[in-house]
Amino acid sequence: MKKLLAVALFVALITAGASAQLMFGATGDLHIGDSDLNDAINDPNVLMNQFQKGDGVYVGGFAELAFGNLGFGAAGTFSFPIDYFDNEWMVYDFTGYVSYHLFGARFFLDPFVEIGGGYTASDYANPSDSPNPNFPISATIFWYGSAGLGINLGGLGVFAKLAYISALSTQLDGPVDPYTGEITKIPNYRDPLSDNQLAATVLPPYKVTIGAKFIL
Repeated sequence: MKKLLAVALFVALITAGASAQLMFGATGDLHIGDSDLNDAINDPNVLMNQFQKGDGVYVGGFAELAFGNLGFGAAGTFSFPIDYFDNEWMVYDFTGYVSYHLFGARFFLDPFVEIGGGYTASDYANPSDSPNPNFPISATIFWYGSAGLGINLGGLGVFAKLAYISALSTQLDGPVDPYTGEITKIPNYRDPLSDNQLAATVLPPYKVTIGAKFIL
């Protein structure tokens, strides 16, 4: 009986693998607030101009494996802003998600939704500038839901999506305090370009993503 179950499981995995769609590509993310979203609704060129200039845009890539309509993916993007004191920062954003493609991941018109979680952090781009290179200066974990639309032509595709982000107040463990021996907490995300670096910055509630992908 166990052998039959093992064979059946093996066949199921092979069948699923044969019908899976592997997608990977490049993305650009732009975190925006409520006022930015309203401006973009009134004039979509506002967002396009920001993407073209690279103003506040995180650049990176993603990979997703879809089985029919259901997909599992991960993405990572980076930005390297320079603050008022000419310090170069690295701000990064990692997410993992589950997606649902209404007509399948390879269909010409690809409306989809996603739900997942992520981690965003800011740190000095040069580790030697950081007081503790093993930990970021600030970090926040979050969950998100998004909806988007893609257009696929054979093995190539483009897409855009809008995500709603909900940041968690939970603080991550940081370095051990050398005086007390206790584990410190990493401050919640701070915008390196903010005028007040002593205050936590609320992660913007929306994220617009555009991307291009290969479909295997």
